[in-house]
Amino acid sequence: SDYGVRKPCRYLFDIALKKAELSASQTWFCGDNPTADIEGALQTGIFPVWYENHSEKNFFADTSGRIPEGNYLHICEWKEMTAILDRLNREGNEK
Repeated sequence: SDYGVRKPCRYLFDIALKKAELSASQTWFCGDNPTADIEGALQTGIFPVWYENHSEKNFFADTSGRIPEGNYLHICEWKEMTAILDRLNREGNEK
């Protein structure tokens, strides 16, 4: 609300990157809304992670049934994310 725009507007993602002093190529964004979160991150060059857990009720969920276009990680449980990050960390340390 500070900037007068909402996700998926790329300006929010650009501002977040600038404030965090990160580049889009070194950033992942996790979200549960395929339009606002996943497409928003994709248009900025941030790697998106779509968290879709059917066992948790989300009253703000996107119920359009749209599937985002582009390259993203789709997980249904947070333990999937931690396993992937652990594997990437191990692979990075082996190099």
